[in-house]
Amino acid sequence: MRLVKWQRNTIFKAVLEGGLDPAECTFEYDDETSRITHRRSKSSFLIEGSPSKYKVTPVVGDNPPWPAESFTWRNAQERILQWAREAQEDVDMPDLWAELQRDRLILTVGPYEDVENTPFTSAEQVEIAEQLRQVKAYVKTMASLSEAQLASLEWKLDMLRAAAGRMGRQDWRGLVGGVILSVIVQDLVPAQVVQHIFGLLLKALIHVERRDRDRVRDVRPRPFGAAELGETGRGPGPVASKLGVLDAPDLACHGARDERTYTRLRR
Repeated sequence: MRLVKWQRNTIFKAVLEGGLDPAECTFEYDDETSRITHRRSKSSFLIEGSPSKYKVTPVVGDNPPWPAESFTWRNAQERILQWAREAQEDVDMPDLWAELQRDRLILTVGPYEDVENTPFTSAEQVEIAEQLRQVKAYVKTMASLSEAQLASLEWKLDMLRAAAGRMGRQDWRGLVGGVILSVIVQDLVPAQVVQHIFGLLLKALIHVERRDRDRVRDVRPRPFGAAELGETGRGPGPVASKLGVLDAPDLACHGARDERTYTRLRR
């Protein structure tokens, strides 16, 4: 049965009252069925039947369909309202495991994957130890964890602290990823707890890697410009002249393309 205007309007109001934005929904209807689809959550609500007995089939997110019979339009309207509320809850609810997987990918690939596998400095090791201490303090406040889970987590955090003193930063980052995975698979720690632990570790690691990258950038030798090298076609530049060579190609043979090499050759 094709829904009339007042019925379509009650659907609109129920969707709005349930917390969904009607602009994010599509509403399709014909003589036999009517379907509301919320695009963001991929939720849908199907209405079939006649005024004597409606059949409704709500689907919320990735949950399976849940068909039911509604003997009155008012009952069908209430079910639409309930569906809209649940669809909005699904939109607001984070997918903790998916976020954790994404965060783990960030850790193993990282925003600073070009950072060398150098050892952590003493100052960096102190920072990491402090961050791990904060993680341990947080873990101890979680009443949902058993004594066995707490003991396993503390042992793994102590292992990470010790490893930071003997492993390169790239290797240590991979070790953190493995520890996070073992906490999920072996210790069966709730996703919310794992995600918070991961966030603290990631924050510490990004901080020390950013500082290391800045340090490398600061000590990188400055390349000479074209005028200094004599590449402008106006004769030898000042660098070439001081080394006693005639032009830029001759200078390149000496290897003095930056300040560090020039200083070494002048000694």
